[in-house]
Amino acid sequence: MKKKFIICILTLIISSTSANSILTFASSNVDKSSKSNIENIIKDSNDNMILLRKANPNIDIFDYISDEYYESKDSIATYGAKNKDVLIHNNGKPIKTNVLVEKNGYELIAVHKYINDNYDYAEYFYSTENKNNINIIKDNIKNNDLMGAKGISTNNTQNSKEAPIFRKSNWNYNWNGSKYYTMTDSLTFERKSKSANYNGKKVSVWDITSVGQIKGARSGTRINNQYTRMSAEAFGSQSLIDYGPSVNSGGNLSVSLDGLVPKLSWGFNLGNWKTQDLSSLYSNYGRWKFTGPAFGMSQIFTSKPGVRMTNGRGNFGLEVSHTHATNHGDFRTGVSQYFVPDR
Repeated sequence: MKKKFIICILTLIISSTSANSILTFASSNVDKSSKSNIENIIKDSNDNMILLRKANPNIDIFDYISDEYYESKDSIATYGAKNKDVLIHNNGKPIKTNVLVEKNGYELIAVHKYINDNYDYAEYFYSTENKNNINIIKDNIKNNDLMGAKGISTNNTQNSKEAPIFRKSNWNYNWNGSKYYTMTDSLTFERKSKSANYNGKKVSVWDITSVGQIKGARSGTRINNQYTRMSAEAFGSQSLIDYGPSVNSGGNLSVSLDGLVPKLSWGFNLGNWKTQDLSSLYSNYGRWKFTGPAFGMSQIFTSKPGVRMTNGRGNFGLEVSHTHATNHGDFRTGVSQYFVPDR
């Protein structure tokens, strides 16, 4: 007998056209003992697709479906394996995810996923609201410059033979029911080696860089400070071997990641902000405090820290969080956990 099917809705955003195509497919039931990870989206080479189960708080949102489970192959003929551009959402309502290990009031509302031969890009949209306007997110995606959303290492790929992986996250900070600040974080994951020797063991080496930006969404806003943390503390097979910035300074910063593979270097200007290094090699996390000027209205701040880590087993994992003090109170993104394929 045929397996039961549940109807899934996959919203495709085809980059070559402004129109959205909505296709309905069927999906097989999955083994609940093997939970999908939101990062484990499968890339294939046989014109198979990434398929979404209709978002439901009680099930995982990603499911890989082989050809035999499609209701109509003809309906996906124009959607090839080389370029996958999809928006996963539940009409503005929360969808289940294990990316947020500490939610701090946030829920995942939508994921924009784009894959081609050159890179793997995913963008996450978070909200504290139970109902959101999905059209605002769609407009955001249409106007998004993918290259502009990518991080520091885009121009440093000469040290890596592999395509980078990009993960961008978006949060709104609301006060008294209105949006007062927006926060984005663009992460670049680059595997610089699959077979480095670290403490007598064969490991992979990863550089992860962040471009975080907080902006006031209206007049009268002020950003006082920011804490950023990039951690492998939760993953026993990983080690932090370098991080940056590693100085307590302001103005123009020169940052580099070194060890095991060629150095990665970049710079950024703190302006009248200052940074304080709170990182721990022993505990496997990079952490920084960025402090704004004592006077004046500081309504935008951009940070560009990074870490170099090793991994000896399984997928590579990273936990990231940001905390901000403003003149409208303190805001925290919660803790996001990312996994990318590795060993």
